[in-house]
Amino acid sequence: MLSYIGLGLIIVAWVTQIISKDKLMHTSFVLIYALGVALLAIDGFLGNLTVLAVLNSISFVSAMIVFLKLRK
Repeated sequence: MLSYIGLGLIIVAWVTQIISKDKLMHTSFVLIYALGVALLAIDGFLGNLTVLAVLNSISFVSAMIVFLKLRK
């Protein structure tokens, strides 16, 4: 179930970014995307899919670094 919610958040993030008028990356996109990936990572750990969970965790950390850089 967490995977569905996580993927749903990622879709919402992409739709938010696509419908924006400018070509800049929005902090809301990055944050919603990161939350979606975090849920995928949690679901991976709960399902004993360690490699997938670690890769999603790396994606989450990367997205959060971008989010923090955009906020400055």
